[in-house]
Amino acid sequence: MIKACFTILPIAMMINCHVSLSEPLLKEYWMGAYLNQSKVGWSSLGIYPAGSVPAALLVDLEKLGKPPGNDSLFLISEARMGVLAYNKRKTVAWRTAAWLKPDLSLAAFSFSLESDDSKTEFKGALNGNALEITLAAAADARSEKIPVSAGPVFLAESLSSHLAERLSRGLAIDGEYQVFEPHQVTISPWKISLEGVEAITLEGTEKEAFRIRQQTGGFCPITWIDRQGTVLKEWAPLGEDVGYLSIFEPREKALDPEYIHPLISQEGPNDISPGEPDLMYSTSVQPGLDIRQPSLVRRW
Repeated sequence: MIKACFTILPIAMMINCHVSLSEPLLKEYWMGAYLNQSKVGWSSLGIYPAGSVPAALLVDLEKLGKPPGNDSLFLISEARMGVLAYNKRKTVAWRTAAWLKPDLSLAAFSFSLESDDSKTEFKGALNGNALEITLAAAADARSEKIPVSAGPVFLAESLSSHLAERLSRGLAIDGEYQVFEPHQVTISPWKISLEGVEAITLEGTEKEAFRIRQQTGGFCPITWIDRQGTVLKEWAPLGEDVGYLSIFEPREKALDPEYIHPLISQEGPNDISPGEPDLMYSTSVQPGLDIRQPSLVRRW
């Protein structure tokens, strides 16, 4: 049920991993996804030059159509998560394919979202000052246009690589970026600020990482990326006793539901419970009284 999973869908904007554009061959990066100290899923992402897209991704290419230019880049992102929602296990999976411009901003995309009992698919492309989207479902096919302000529009999955490219040239990244969020079919302003440089140890290797804070709609995750744009980890508090963490992991470990990254026990506030939370109950606001006539409730 997609509606039951919407609380966790903003996490999709953060679950991403990126490839160095200096390497022309296929690269895949994987991350494990955790709520508190429980593993709830994984994600993967790759970015390739238009002429080096793997044959296994031809189906995604057919949905997108021809690249907008010879210097276009192809992005493929996939994730699967299973969470507790109202005491029931809910599984949600999504897949994004996109043509990117050389600066890693969005040109065209296709997106699919599937839960236990429903599936949604749509695609779109930038055309002038609007993102034109076509939604297709079994009983509903419609189109809409989202107005776009001047300047590039990014996918969350490609924004970190864009920021890393700027940082590698000694350029500032602080500012506001337009980000398309396919899970909500909106373009939102993301405020980005560089907080410093830290050392992170992953798989026995110490890596230098830029610590970047994102702010969008009251949601404030912190992301650590390396100079190639790879997201090494990401932390976001979802409530008083719920925290989300995504960590760079080898493919086999990311896909293993029994594998728990050693950093998990070190992240987040000390008072966060190690058990898996019920996401809906944990992040909902209790009114403190019975609402006897919900139809009479008004928003002010």
